[in-house]
Amino acid sequence: MSEDIQCLLVSNTLDYSTDLVCLELERLKAKYLRLNRDQFSQFEITIDIDSTTMTMSIGERSFHFKNAPENAVYYRAPTFLRGLGKSYSIEEQLYHSQWSAFVRNLAIFDKVRWINNPVDTYRAENKLLQLSLANKCGLETPKTIVTNSADSIDPNKVYAVKSIDTAVFSAGEVEMFSYTSKVCGKAIQSSNMASAPVFVQEYLGQKIDIRATYISGKLFPVSITKQGLGISGDWRKTKKEELEYLPIKIPLSIEEGLCRLMKSLRLSYGGIDLAKAGDTYFFIEVNPTGEWHWLQSNTNINFSGMIAETLFGLNAIP
Repeated sequence: MSEDIQCLLVSNTLDYSTDLVCLELERLKAKYLRLNRDQFSQFEITIDIDSTTMTMSIGERSFHFKNAPENAVYYRAPTFLRGLGKSYSIEEQLYHSQWSAFVRNLAIFDKVRWINNPVDTYRAENKLLQLSLANKCGLETPKTIVTNSADSIDPNKVYAVKSIDTAVFSAGEVEMFSYTSKVCGKAIQSSNMASAPVFVQEYLGQKIDIRATYISGKLFPVSITKQGLGISGDWRKTKKEELEYLPIKIPLSIEEGLCRLMKSLRLSYGGIDLAKAGDTYFFIEVNPTGEWHWLQSNTNINFSGMIAETLFGLNAIP
């Protein structure tokens, strides 16, 4: 006989943040199942489209999940599994492509609470859409162009240059990740930009970085500094032990604008990056599947508890 579950968690075996959410669900005595992407083949999984139910069996246990308002899905997986530069066997390619498509199709469960629906996550990961909607929601954004040409670049200005999508590359056994870079206009003009478009943004020199975590209509802003001061360029390049995290308050008008943006993106969770330059708060981007454990461990804000309570139905998703 199948066990009815209330919460389904789609993650992977190495995701520590999901571990923490599971512990909180245990505390709440919730009936849940963690379905790891790297262990799909260990389960026998069937979705019945007519009844919009899913059965997942492993060993002698069977779990049943139905499309009902009292149920929820915590979606920690990327919409696409990136594997640039890696060589996969036919079987591995089949596994990655078809299970990725399977996960996206879980959107058929349209009555449950989502953190976040994969269709909405895919849509919200588009940075141009984020910036356009942010402007419509009354938020300030850095002046931005997306281009593979240097024709509109001022050689006397400094810019922030970054990839349109997460840029992860591999060369042999070496993996590479691109950060936001401070680049002068002359250097951009002398580079070969034709092969791929990039974000070219107004450079914010004197700024304070802020990560505002959004969960079910509530915002938890935290400033990120070094020795109490703002960090020039991409703060992620700074040594972890030198970073300082401080919960802060931001103006109500900014909070309201961010909440409008998240509703426009149909997200119940997101890691929002802001930059405060002078008295102006600039929206930079939002990551629909952004990590939060590092903030919880440095600020003692109980994100895992809030996520679990939202899944369990104690916090209403607006």
